[in-house]
Amino acid sequence: MQMTQIASASLSLHVVPDRAEVAVVLAGELDLHSAHVLETQVAELRDAGFDRIVVDLSDVCLIDSSGLRVLITLRNAARRRRHGLELVPAPADTQRVFDLTATRALFDWRAPRRAAS
Repeated sequence: MQMTQIASASLSLHVVPDRAEVAVVLAGELDLHSAHVLETQVAELRDAGFDRIVVDLSDVCLIDSSGLRVLITLRNAARRRRHGLELVPAPADTQRVFDLTATRALFDWRAPRRAAS
C-alpha cells in the first residue's frame, strides 16, 4: 500500500496504511500551528473506511494544549464510533504532558516501535 507524507512548518506526518489498520507517524511539534493537520488527516482516513488508527508519537518533541486537545478529540470520536485508536508513546520528556494533565489513562497505548539494528 502507498505511504502519504504531509508537512507543516513544525510537524511532518506520514500515513502508512496496512491491511488491518493505518499508522499516522508524526515527527516534530504537535502544537497550535500543526494540530489541525493531524485532526484533518485522521478524519480523512476514517472517511476512507479505516476503523483502526495508530498515532505514532515516538518522534514528537512537543505536545502543547492544542495538540493534547486534538488527541482527546480523536479518542472521544473513536469511542463514539466504536473505532480503534491507539497511541505509540512520545519520548519521555514529551510524554510527560499526559502525566501532568492526568490524561494518560484516557488512551490505549501500543508499545513503541523498535529501532532497526
